[in-house]
Amino acid sequence: MKVKIGYKNYPIIWSTDGDCGNCDPNLGVIWVSDKMPLEEQAVTLLHEVLHAIWSDRAMPEKAIEEAAVDGLSRGLATVFIDNPEFLEWLGEALNGDGD
Repeated sequence: MKVKIGYKNYPIIWSTDGDCGNCDPNLGVIWVSDKMPLEEQAVTLLHEVLHAIWSDRAMPEKAIEEAAVDGLSRGLATVFIDNPEFLEWLGEALNGDGD
């Protein structure tokens, strides 16, 4: 699977070692551990995608970034879980399929 962020296509690499997840904007790669429950993998992937967006948009540096990305990824995951119809509509709207 790949995720397009800005002009880069980030491959998602499922890993069995290391951290829960990592994003390398210079290489354009996201790693996610497959040793966690699926829900945690999803939150971790959102977390790493937000790091990639942060880099793509040239946002301020690290100390603020980690706290913001962590809170936003968990918040987005909760919104998506609690509102499946919203997530479906959002996907359709962003793909030009929604009304």
